[in-house]
Amino acid sequence: MRFAAVLCVLALALAAACSSGDDRDATPSTTQPAGTPAPTSPGARIQTGAKPWGVAVDPGRRFLYTSNEGEDTVSFVSLDSMVAVQTVPAGSGPSSIAVNTRTGFIYVTNAFSASVSVIDADESTVVATIPVEQKPWALAVDEASNRIYVANADGDSISVIDGATESVVDTLTGVEEPWGLELSPDGATLYAASAAQHEIAIFDLASGEVGSRVAVGERPRGLALDAAAGRLYVSNVEEATVSVIDLALAAVVDTVQVEDLPQSVAVDAAAGRAYVANSFASSVSVIDLTTDTVVDTLTVCSNPWDVTVGPDGALYVACSGSSQVIVFSPDVLAGLLSAAPDALQSE
Repeated sequence: MRFAAVLCVLALALAAACSSGDDRDATPSTTQPAGTPAPTSPGARIQTGAKPWGVAVDPGRRFLYTSNEGEDTVSFVSLDSMVAVQTVPAGSGPSSIAVNTRTGFIYVTNAFSASVSVIDADESTVVATIPVEQKPWALAVDEASNRIYVANADGDSISVIDGATESVVDTLTGVEEPWGLELSPDGATLYAASAAQHEIAIFDLASGEVGSRVAVGERPRGLALDAAAGRLYVSNVEEATVSVIDLALAAVVDTVQVEDLPQSVAVDAAAGRAYVANSFASSVSVIDLTTDTVVDTLTVCSNPWDVTVGPDGALYVACSGSSQVIVFSPDVLAGLLSAAPDALQSE
């Protein structure tokens, strides 16, 4: 069983047993397993700062942003030139990143300094650093209420930030070691992946309490919602699967086998696909949302760590091992996914 290895490698396990005193010694490894195939997918490759762990898209401003753990920065990448044009400092160990496109503020969790950096996207400057609890990782932004939710993996809590004051106004408890978050479109429900309890805690945000829990696979991490279908997709890093939760039933209705160390999930409901970043397999699994089966696998880059989909259907993959983001336009994706699977995985 790889439980201890995944704790140190993925869960940012960042625990003293994996460190000699500096949290950086416990960062996830970007060393590729032996025999990893070379990337062959023809997406646009953009050099970013060192070891991007998170990626977020701001279509209105025509930028994408990456949180670069290897150098404690955030890269601003122009979607027009496909070049990194600006670098802004963050805290120690920037992990996840999200943007409120209404306010133009970017939020970055700093895993090693227990804080959230707030960056004004228009001015490219840090405007606040907000203390939270230990090992903040995932983020969820409610643009309508201007609330930001932060999963504190070692704090067994979720900090609630008011974007108007850039301060913590509440702390949700009842979840152990939360690594992933997802918010319902109406802002009423928050889903939290509990790695320690191998379950999804479903918070009623009106009360701030956990209303129900759904058991999933081992060490859940990434969450992505197909709101129209009422389904939540959960990556389970320890067993290389994705659990499919029917939210009306509050139960897992399917389990999809993917590849090694699935870190992140993104759903493109319009295209009927989910994308899963498999870090140790250097691949992205493509799941058909109708059949809940893997229909293709893209060999992408060294250590794909995060994945997101733009409103136009473009796919963005943050590659920690090669310090790049790969961008697949909808046309490129259509061509790739119509090809034979073998053509996507080998030269």
